[in-house]
Amino acid sequence: MVNKYKGKRLYSLTLKDVIETLVTFDIEHSRFPVNYIPEYFGEQKGFLGLAMDDKKLILINKELGLEEMRETIIHELLHVNHYRKGDLKGNMIETIVEKETDLTYKKLYEMKP
Repeated sequence: MVNKYKGKRLYSLTLKDVIETLVTFDIEHSRFPVNYIPEYFGEQKGFLGLAMDDKKLILINKELGLEEMRETIIHELLHVNHYRKGDLKGNMIETIVEKETDLTYKKLYEMKP
């Protein structure tokens, strides 16, 4: 079964996707000040993680709880997967990646959707 949202296919992560990201991106766990890296988010008031394709860097807020950290890592890995494919741009990316994160998390941790 292929999951879709507004005509766009929803992806789940494969082990190959994760390995490709780990060999091409640095991943850092750090504290995030409220206006960290403003050139990426402008007025946004803090965030849980950030994937920066141009810097080949993923940042994860190290102050998250275990479940929230898992979800954030999945979310950022999915962003990188879409950067690699070049298939999502603009306003839809966050909505699509949120839905994919939910599906992937439930699949990995054997929760029913």
